[in-house]
Amino acid sequence: MISKARLNQFNGSNMQQELLKSYLRKTSNQFICLKNQKIAEKFCEKIAHELDCDNSKNSYLFEASPGYGILTENLLKHSKRKIRVFEHVSKHRPHLEALHQKYGNDRMEIIDKQILDFATGNYRLLDLEREDLLRLCFGGLTNNWSHSTDRPQQTQPSFRLFTALSPFFAREFLTYLVYSIVRFESFFESGPNEFYLFVPISIYRTIASKPSRNLHLYTAFTIHMNTLFERHEIDLYSSDLKNGIDKVKIENRHHSIISSTNFAYTNDRKFKSKEAFILIKLKPKPFISQMEADYLIDYIVFVKQSFMKRTNNAIKYYEKHFPGCTIDLIGLGISYYKTLGDLTSDEMFQIFSHVHKLPHFSHSIFKNDH
Repeated sequence: MISKARLNQFNGSNMQQELLKSYLRKTSNQFICLKNQKIAEKFCEKIAHELDCDNSKNSYLFEASPGYGILTENLLKHSKRKIRVFEHVSKHRPHLEALHQKYGNDRMEIIDKQILDFATGNYRLLDLEREDLLRLCFGGLTNNWSHSTDRPQQTQPSFRLFTALSPFFAREFLTYLVYSIVRFESFFESGPNEFYLFVPISIYRTIASKPSRNLHLYTAFTIHMNTLFERHEIDLYSSDLKNGIDKVKIENRHHSIISSTNFAYTNDRKFKSKEAFILIKLKPKPFISQMEADYLIDYIVFVKQSFMKRTNNAIKYYEKHFPGCTIDLIGLGISYYKTLGDLTSDEMFQIFSHVHKLPHFSHSIFKNDH
């Protein structure tokens, strides 16, 4: 006869298995990893000088969805930093454990949860609380925001995160980075942290697009990304890496692109996407550290609201909401003939900075409860 305690343990185990199955189904197309050893090596050689460039002994390297650890091992070879990897697929555990045994606790730790789940909330499918995931992912980090007059100032990152973003998940994750940075939480609670990302070309085109009436490319998301982050494209093209890497022209600039054949789902499903990737580095712009969270959140809302009427004349639109602002906006250099969709991210921030000071901004459609 089975004891009650044993029965409860059995039922609990079954429930955990069902939760895990549900999670794996929901996230089956979200997590990919680099599988090309030569590209991983070339990438790490290219950025080796950046990995140990700051003096903080407590800064980490993070890697999400490492898969079999191809990029992980190259990061360990080319940096003295400790690396924290986030891999929830149990079949990869032996490969990562082998690296852990080789390099030791001082160089590597393995978290069996997925840090990218902050973007979707899918960790809830595992009956995991957000606070618990925050502790698992960001526990032990030094807070690298310094404060002067109660405002954080730009310092060194407390971690640099490496990952490849699936075409089915990339936009969602990058949108969450915007959400995170303006609130100084999760990915940016500990400092001006940096991200090395393999991004699908379709998403990159949206980020890098110029003012245009093409609703598909130049969007509020474009403005947000270009206002808040510095972006650097990393060129991996070389004579010894011809297979799977090519050159493409985007917004009048040539970039190296990496074919989808160099990536795999971490759950070993066949990666059928034909979309190529571009490697970028994102870091917060220095002015972010001088801003209050409420101010940055207001800006996000301001851009979203403005782009709902993107074909409207910009000056007339803001004059309607802030009577008397026309002369001031023209004085800022905003052309009277521009539509909202013609405004650059710098112009949008200029306009926002001006109208945010006006007494009736707090009662406008651009202000909402945070």
